[in-house]
Amino acid sequence: MKAPYDLMFYYEKIKAGQDVKLRPYPWLPETDIGDKIFAFLKAHVDRSKEILEFGSGGSTIWFARNAASVLAFEIDPFFHKLVNNEISRRRLTKRAEVVLNPDYPKNYKWGDRRFDFVLNDGINRQECAKTAVLLLKPGGLVMCRDGDRTPIKRERKIYETNGMKYIPIIPGIRAAWRKPK
Repeated sequence: MKAPYDLMFYYEKIKAGQDVKLRPYPWLPETDIGDKIFAFLKAHVDRSKEILEFGSGGSTIWFARNAASVLAFEIDPFFHKLVNNEISRRRLTKRAEVVLNPDYPKNYKWGDRRFDFVLNDGINRQECAKTAVLLLKPGGLVMCRDGDRTPIKRERKIYETNGMKYIPIIPGIRAAWRKPK
């Protein structure tokens, strides 16, 4: 899977009022590193999985196609519109919800909803990490971009303090943690 992306390309086109179609893949480097990360996702996401995504994009579309459902949070109104337009265009509205919330994960009523997989790739990552620990089902996974870098190391401490097992997908680039069963 090779999927080159340039966020500013999309952002500038949306700002200019142009119709832009989002590619339905996670944003990954166009290298074997991207292929390894994508293989990890494919091995851990299937139609039985409930997904929580902090930050939205092409991965939201991919999750909606390959999982039972995805709840994604976005801070940027332009990007929120782009992702929602793609969800509608691809007829995925029953399996994907994108919430515009600049304070996520705060100011959202979670109820009893729990998730099998969390992608923490947005803002407020430490707060999102704390939320992920609470909302992950036993045996669930949380994946972070830049999983070994500072300040991501603070997230790692949150996961590991809560008994989650570290899984180095690609050290220094992507990492995951599994919640105990």
